[in-house]
Amino acid sequence: MRRTKLLISVRSAEEARIALGAGADIIDVKEPTRGSLGRCSPETIQEIAKSIAAQAPLSVALGEWYQSKNWSLPQNIAWAKVGFTRCSTASERHRGWLAWLNAQRKLKSIRLIGVVYADRIRVNGPCFSQVHEWVESTKKLSAHPPGILIDTAIKDGRGLLAWHSLNALRRYQEHCLRHGLFLALAGSLTFADVLLLKQSVQPDVIAVRGAACAGSARVASIQPDRVRSLAQCLRAGS
Repeated sequence: MRRTKLLISVRSAEEARIALGAGADIIDVKEPTRGSLGRCSPETIQEIAKSIAAQAPLSVALGEWYQSKNWSLPQNIAWAKVGFTRCSTASERHRGWLAWLNAQRKLKSIRLIGVVYADRIRVNGPCFSQVHEWVESTKKLSAHPPGILIDTAIKDGRGLLAWHSLNALRRYQEHCLRHGLFLALAGSLTFADVLLLKQSVQPDVIAVRGAACAGSARVASIQPDRVRSLAQCLRAGS
């Protein structure tokens, strides 16, 4: 069984050190008060990048395609995520594609992750096949194969499994494997969800914020015991 890696989203250098020390495989930088892919300030990104150095891969949330105008990132960023909401018209989808293309051209040394929202009907997001088409078409522009993250756009308690069945998620994982793409799963996941996804889907990465925080509240602080339990869950039997 391929081991699924644990990504923990943090909002400060202190949280990054806590998550890394408790067993996170990947540190992701985002500001949860700014939405699903809320981008932190350049100063915060730089501070976290400096504190982590080469200890673990570092990911950054860039926001939605229409928000991500500044592509300047510290050198040790490994991944960057771009979301696709507000793509209800052909014109918007074309502009979303152009933003993705521009990001891929400018971030050649970074693995770019296109985000598919499981609850896309609520935010006018494109479907999995549309995002896959964009990701697939820019493979040759990057030093690293791009990937796909399936997440939820609206954090209202309805997580990933409220929108997608395990069978659907398995099909997406198999599709990504066939095309040499990376797949991450997120979306208000509970401990039970993490275990179920590990056993039934085996994505490359499972990404959490709330499950690692005090009281499972994504705006609360990262708790080392919660990160440790999540890490142990994913490593057990691998």
